[in-house]
Amino acid sequence: MSADHYILEVGKSSELVAALRLLAETEDGGEPRFPSDVCRAVGRVIVCRTYAPALLELCHLARAASIFRGGYVDFFWGQGPMRPSRFRGKFSSSVVSGEEFCKVVGNGIELSYRDKPFSISFGRMPFLIALTEFLVTAIGFTALDDAFSPLSRTTLTASDVSALANSLSRALYDWLKDHLPPVQAQRKLALLVDFLKSRNSGDFGRENIDDQAIMDFWCAFAASPDFEDFRTYRSAFMAFARLRQVMEGADTLRAINQADPIGNAREHGEIDPEEIETAIEAITEDINPFDVLSEPPTSRIKFFNTKERELCRFLFECGRLADPLPLSFLRCEVFGAAQARITQGMRDRAQGSQLVTLIEQSCTSD
Repeated sequence: MSADHYILEVGKSSELVAALRLLAETEDGGEPRFPSDVCRAVGRVIVCRTYAPALLELCHLARAASIFRGGYVDFFWGQGPMRPSRFRGKFSSSVVSGEEFCKVVGNGIELSYRDKPFSISFGRMPFLIALTEFLVTAIGFTALDDAFSPLSRTTLTASDVSALANSLSRALYDWLKDHLPPVQAQRKLALLVDFLKSRNSGDFGRENIDDQAIMDFWCAFAASPDFEDFRTYRSAFMAFARLRQVMEGADTLRAINQADPIGNAREHGEIDPEEIETAIEAITEDINPFDVLSEPPTSRIKFFNTKERELCRFLFECGRLADPLPLSFLRCEVFGAAQARITQGMRDRAQGSQLVTLIEQSCTSD
């Protein structure tokens, strides 16, 4: 699994995963309706949130489909393989001479508007049809129809189509808010991946996320005004720890997907489904022992007092990640809290003697 693939996989909700899987498993006449590379391309633009240009193309294609009997519905969900040659033949034989706003030009079609033309290649159309299938699963047919219905009007301009595409983009954005991590979190993850790729010949594995890599990253980016999320060492450590955790989880899930058939006949190499459920729960739910001790019936026993809990808090937050990254963990414990207090003081514009006092109070020898 490539490093870039981890960015695409991390943080997707089960509903989003199911919608993309349904797209890949959709069949027509016993064969996949869409090629695998088209399904991957749809997943990439959705997860990376680069779908706006594609939705603009899609709205123009729906506009072009209005010249056909049955409109965009019959055009998008007609039977047959989703190949460029299909759409070349469809437009070449069906574009009516009176419909001057749509004509075949080279390897695609050109739509004429009063303000400016818009072109779509035949090779792009299978992807746009697949994107439509995904939208129906995600935001629902009603929302899609609300966006597409005005496209049959004869007086539309390219700007009008762009406005409708923006409306559709907002609907998808609203849906993805509950199914993808925040944009800022994805940007942070992408920065870590780019850093690790740059020092490991274009790709990397879990073993490349080590103590030295975390220190080098922090030294390179901590002072940059463009990367305030990594101002403290602890924030850099936790970001890399989370990436390593994601990679471990993704590798485990991949092993499960490539494993032998599920069942209880171990003599035939089958995997017990309960073992799979346990593995997936361990990946998706990292339990803090403090949380368990705070719940009945264990909460009746005072295993730790307040001071002891505070001393162990960060270790329990890190969990097993403290084992492969021991120096990074110790650095956080030694100066992480002090740096956090000093950084907060600087954010509060502490100056002069006030800042000196804050530094002295933060850097104790206890």
